[in-house]
Amino acid sequence: MTATAPKVSVCVPVFDAAAWLPQCLESLQAQTLRDLEIVAVDDGSRDASPAILDRLARGDARIVVSSQPNRGAGAARNAALAMARGEFVAFIDADDWLEPDCLAALHDEARSSSSDLVACDYVVHPEQSRRRPFVVPGAPPADGKVAYLRAVLAGRVAGFAWNKLYRRDLLLSRGIAFPVRDEMVIMEDQCFTLAAAHAAERLGFVRRPLVHHRVHPASLVQRYQPSLFRDQTELYRRTRAFRDAERGDDWPLAELQRAHVRGVFMCVLNEVRPTNPRPLRERLAAIAAMGQDAAFRAAYDDPAVRRGVPLKFRAVLAPLRRAPLVTHLLARVYARLSQRRAA
Repeated sequence: MTATAPKVSVCVPVFDAAAWLPQCLESLQAQTLRDLEIVAVDDGSRDASPAILDRLARGDARIVVSSQPNRGAGAARNAALAMARGEFVAFIDADDWLEPDCLAALHDEARSSSSDLVACDYVVHPEQSRRRPFVVPGAPPADGKVAYLRAVLAGRVAGFAWNKLYRRDLLLSRGIAFPVRDEMVIMEDQCFTLAAAHAAERLGFVRRPLVHHRVHPASLVQRYQPSLFRDQTELYRRTRAFRDAERGDDWPLAELQRAHVRGVFMCVLNEVRPTNPRPLRERLAAIAAMGQDAAFRAAYDDPAVRRGVPLKFRAVLAPLRRAPLVTHLLARVYARLSQRRAA
């Protein structure tokens, strides 16, 4: 590794990813942008991931490997970010991979448009499904920071970290980091991205699918998440506090509240997952607690907010407060229909 800072540092959190890690790292090594470093943090893997990292690092001086006890993806990303030296940083999950010109295209856009954050389209690969890979837009039809933030809040654009390039100085100067496991488990991406996008002076977009995102049964988001409602509540609390402190037009309150209502809907679906080991009594208690959430009630009771929530979501949430069993049954029907469409 040369003493000069690379153009891009790629941060890779690794946990029990031996089945996919070689493809991920080899796609980074094959990037047409050669001036980069690959910072891989092993988060207490129990499989062959550490051996794979060591083997590849011995053959490529651009790969920097660190290890830590298992602390979660947010802590691993933060550790990698602390080690990164690049002018820009990217984050990629260990089971994903990049097109060969991904980092070059993102970096060129960042430099040519003087952007602090650049997002691109991506391809979803739904493994163990009859559905073919499909492209997902990484930006709203209208460019600009406000349009992007509103699109994330509305669920039209995902707030993932792994299809973006960030100016490292922006993250460091604003103290932007991923929430750690004790704070969030499943939504640290969105919390990080919203903060970074709001802090950015300018956003850029590359409208080509440059990242390949793998969805498989071992993916964290595919499993039952016991902390999901806690994480959703914390995401809303942090975003609301940031919005109130900034007092800008980037965070319309009604849109933020609608995002929370939609998030609670996803929490209800989480409770009816077949992988949820809890008995029905505990599931219903969890759903009832969501209905009593003060932030949810304030948002859902506002007709202007509620009208902006899709009707199919409202149909499931309508009996949430008084009849959690009905909500549970409706959510199961919705989940089954969604699975048939996705198959």
